[in-house]
Amino acid sequence: MHDTPEHKAAVKAEIEQAHIEHRDVSLGYEDPHKAALVDNPEHAEKLSLSVLLSALFLGTSFTGPIIFGFILATPILVQLSQKLGGASIAFWIPSGWAAAAAIGFSIAGRLSDVFGRRYVILVGQFLTVVGGAIACSATSMNALIAGEVILGASIGIVSVAYAGKSLFDSFPTSNSS
Repeated sequence: MHDTPEHKAAVKAEIEQAHIEHRDVSLGYEDPHKAALVDNPEHAEKLSLSVLLSALFLGTSFTGPIIFGFILATPILVQLSQKLGGASIAFWIPSGWAAAAAIGFSIAGRLSDVFGRRYVILVGQFLTVVGGAIACSATSMNALIAGEVILGASIGIVSVAYAGKSLFDSFPTSNSS
């Protein structure tokens, strides 16, 4: 940067323009918090039971595949392999979960574009129930791995479908512009 008179004049003109643009802001909109409250009604709308249940189930549907499918199973791999046998293939519990999640991530976005987010989320949640039932009732290491793979696929599908359909799609919005 040079301290030439032309440069100083250009900087001064830019600063003056910024001050003019700031003055053009409508009164009350200088404060972003105040501006956010303008469109809100005096009395907040009450949420219906279906919206509350939707928020509850959307928020908790991640816990099954992640907590029961990965976080709780991984620390006890040694004990699981002693109880169920198959110590040489016990590494497939977290690996199968992660591989299936990666595949679920890869295909769920396109599927939700084609079939709709709602149906893809329902399929992912159905897979959570099926995978959990298989894993919980497993009497062999192969059955446990199969349940974990289904749980991994379910978290991949559900996570990507939620990215397209956020929780805020469920809440009422105002029609004002």
